[in-house]
Amino acid sequence: MIIDFYTQTGPGVANSASHIMRPFEDTSSATGLLKSMDSNDIDRAVVFAPRWVGGAFVDPTYTEANAYVARAVQENADRFYGFARVNPNYGS
Repeated sequence: MIIDFYTQTGPGVANSASHIMRPFEDTSSATGLLKSMDSNDIDRAVVFAPRWVGGAFVDPTYTEANAYVARAVQENADRFYGFARVNPNYGS
């Protein structure tokens, strides 16, 4: 079994204006991440929201991004393990 321990999914993936920060494949949706995993023979993945760096998707508290990851994990529990991301600059 192959597990990728560093994957990101959600609308924040496309925020970076730099091609250097963007993934090689579109993983901004759970479907896109699954497609990438399947094409690379990855069985499971640890998923979390990408670092908020500004852009079209604004979510510095990661509230929406973490909710997206939670839904993706619920819908794909046989493939994804989810982690929440927090911004220490914002309270709980």
